[in-house]
Amino acid sequence: MFLRLLLLGILVYAGARVVLWVRRYLKSLPHRSEVRISRGPGGVNEMVRDPVCGVYITEKESITAVVKGREYYFCSAECRRKFLEDQG
Repeated sequence: MFLRLLLLGILVYAGARVVLWVRRYLKSLPHRSEVRISRGPGGVNEMVRDPVCGVYITEKESITAVVKGREYYFCSAECRRKFLEDQG
């Protein structure tokens, strides 16, 4: 009886460790390029994510920069400056 309880305890512990490992692994994956669309009174406004601070802003209100042919959107000039400095 004791051996069965011990094996059950080991299985529960191992299962919990696997679940925690999977959750940690999924959180560490890079997020997809996140673009959300919301319909406002003026039509469709694309929401874009600032790559520096992660804030969502409308494409029309953003500050942009083009790096290696790709356009990036920023919530402020400070975020744009930090991003361009990191790109070298």
